[in-house]
Amino acid sequence: MPLNANKLARVLAEQGRKKSWLAEALEVDRSTITRWVKGETTPRPFRRNEIARLLGLSVSELF
Repeated sequence: MPLNANKLARVLAEQGRKKSWLAEALEVDRSTITRWVKGETTPRPFRRNEIARLLGLSVSELF
């Protein structure tokens, strides 16, 4: 189930959040978030619920 990279970037911008905020919250490197936003990679399944919860969305809205 791929990440909707455009959606992730848009939600972060709409919420006034930075990639560094998400990286810190997930305890991953900022470059990991950058690769997700660019659509180069997707988060592992166990991260998907965390991302959705942090952004106040359902998993199906992002993936």
